[in-house]
Amino acid sequence: MTTSKYRKLTIGELKAELAKARQHIAELRYNVRSRKEKDYSQIKESKRDIAIMLTVLKEKMKAGERDTGGTKRHTKNGRTKKTSDKGEKGKTGSENAQEDKQDQKQTLTKKSKDDK
Repeated sequence: MTTSKYRKLTIGELKAELAKARQHIAELRYNVRSRKEKDYSQIKESKRDIAIMLTVLKEKMKAGERDTGGTKRHTKNGRTKKTSDKGEKGKTGSENAQEDKQDQKQTLTKKSKDDK
């Protein structure tokens, strides 16, 4: 595909095409190693296509296009987080963490006063 055709796709479609291309390149590498495929140039072409897709995807993300695919960011332990770095009421994670610590301190002091 050419760059112009990739630009017409949505972010979700681009991600799907990217996954297909990565699977294709893995199959090509396997076939070359097992001597089923002799044409090494297909690997180079596939890598070029992947680079184009990633570039177009990054451009679309910077432009602020919405992803209709519902992507989530995965953490090291396998859990998912929201893609937005803003939390409740448009605050960043560190601001929310500070408020959480203050809330914990207040509940601890309330509990200690109640115990007396």
